[in-house]
Amino acid sequence: KKKKKKKMGKKELDNCENAPFLQFDQEDCAHIQFQCELSSSYFSGECGCGCKPNGKISWPELVDETCQDARVTIFEENPDISEAICISEESQETFDIRQDRVRIFVDDDGYVINEPIVG
Repeated sequence: KKKKKKKMGKKELDNCENAPFLQFDQEDCAHIQFQCELSSSYFSGECGCGCKPNGKISWPELVDETCQDARVTIFEENPDISEAICISEESQETFDIRQDRVRIFVDDDGYVINEPIVG
C-alpha cells in the first residue's frame, strides 16, 4: 500500500506564512540536499524545508526613522549584512536578491518609508 501524502490544512499554512520555506512536502525534503549560503542555515519543520537567514531579516520598526539610524540598527542586529543602502523612492533598482544587502527606501527628507528587508 502506498503512503498517502499529508496535505496541510489552511490553519497549518497560516502558521507558515512567514516561514522562508523552499519546499512544502516533508517527504521531498528528505531527498533534497540544500547548499545554503554562509549567511543562512538549513531548516526543516512542519512548513517544509530550505535555507533561512541566520540573523534578523526585516525591520518594520524602522519606518519613519532616519536612514542613518536605520543603517546603524540593521548592522547591529544582523552581522551578515555587508551593505545597507539608502535609496530614494523614485530610484531605479536592480532585481537581484542578495542575503547580505538591505535596501532602505527613503523620502526626500531621508526618512524610511517602507519596511527594510534583506534582499
